[in-house]
Parts: sequence; C-alpha cells; structure tokens
Amino acid sequence: MKKIINKRELFTFLMVLMIVYCMTFYNAALRTGLGYYLFLTAFKTMWFEVIAAYVVLKCIAIPVVGRVNLENESKVVKNIVRTGITVSIMAPIMTLIVVIFKNGFGWEIPIIWMKNVIFNFPFALCIQMFYIGPFLRKVMKI
Repeated sequence: MKKIINKRELFTFLMVLMIVYCMTFYNAALRTGLGYYLFLTAFKTMWFEVIAAYVVLKCIAIPVVGRVNLENESKVVKNIVRTGITVSIMAPIMTLIVVIFKNGFGWEIPIIWMKNVIFNFPFALCIQMFYIGPFLRKVMKI
C-alpha cells in the first residue's frame, strides 16, 4: 500500500495547524479578553491564516532553514536552531499578512505590524519551542 502523505509533511501541516490555532486564540484574547467562546471563534476564523502560513513555511522558511549546516550538532541543538529560525521568519511575515488582511492597506500598517510582532514573537517562540514542537515530535516520533 502506497503512502499518500509522508510523516514529515503531516508533521509540517499539524505544526502549522496547531501554531495558527494558538496564535489566533492568543490574538483574539488580547483584543477581546479571555473567554470560552474564543476556543470556537479561533477555530472558525483561522483558515485563511492556516493556508497562508503553510505557503510561507514551505516557500520561505523551510528553504532558509535547510541551508543552515547542522550536521555535526545534537538533535536538541538542531531543534532549537530550526525552531528559532523558523519563528524568526514566520512571526513577522504572518503578522504582516494578518494585519493587512484584517486592516487593509494604510499608513498605520507599519505601526500596527510592529506592535503585533512585539506581542506575537515571544508567544510564538515559546509555544513552538516548549509545547507544540516537543508534543508533535513525541507523538509522531520524529
């Protein structure tokens, strides 16, 4: 029986799905306050970002990370470096995409973008490095 999707592609898609859900929930909570309704709201509103994040990850972040020479490093160092580079690329780009998507183009975009990157980057790095990344690696045995 031929595999339809390989393990690495599934890992990548699940990583995007989980990160985007958490980031959508987090940003909604910052805007409106924390509430149980956000669990469903985040799920219903995240799909544009999931598609955008998957495209940005595959077209920009993964090729950049692939150029970093980590062959002599331990698995832990490899994961830390890959995570750091990926979040350093993805957080600013995805924040810009979402800011433009939600606000349109205007003179205020750079300020809104900078403010949101300041809030999003540390959260994205923490959930990726300490929670979602290790969870998915353990579950998928990668």
